[in-house]
Formats: sequence, C-alpha cells, structure tokens
Amino acid sequence: MASKIVNVALRVDENVQFGVSRDEIIPIPGEGELLIETRFSGANPADIKHSTQLGIYPTRLGYDFFGKVLKAPSSSAFQVGDSVAGYTPTGLGRPDKYGTHQSYFICP
Repeated sequence: MASKIVNVALRVDENVQFGVSRDEIIPIPGEGELLIETRFSGANPADIKHSTQLGIYPTRLGYDFFGKVLKAPSSSAFQVGDSVAGYTPTGLGRPDKYGTHQSYFICP
C-alpha cells in the first residue's frame, strides 16, 4: 500500500489561534522559486510576534530553514537534491507557501 504524502504545518488562523494542519497539498513553485523539503526550521520569537503584534495572519509559520531542493527552475544555480539553508520573506499578505514550519515549502 502506497502512503500519502502529507504536508504537516504549524499555522496561525484568522482568529490568531495557533495550531497544526495536515493536508495533502504540496505547494507549487512559481517562476524563480524552489520547492524545498524541510529538514530543520528555526523557531524564533517572530513566529508568534509577527502574528500577534504585526497582524500577519492567517499564515503558515516559520522563516529560517535547512532543507533539500525538490524542484528548481532550469535557470537556477540550485539543482534537485541540493542541501540549502536560508530564510523566506515576511509581511502582510504573506503566502502560506513561504512558511518554513511545514514539511514542504517554497523559497524565492
């Protein structure tokens, strides 16, 4: 029996309630973006404060990461299988796909 791929994520909802989501939606990278499988994500005070103090919600949490590239554009310096570390953008209207506290995420 084949197992389903599940994207487990830490998130904050529209009521500023924090929790865990589990779904089968793997984000799709756009032009100039990488699909990354998370190996480690860094927990920071910003994960909570950006939602409670700056109003960045609903969204998936996390900014800092170490992971493995699963998809990359042909023009990228990165290739599938590369190990990468970095951070993702923040701001009002931040897409869920940029949250690094999930199994799979997107990094521009």
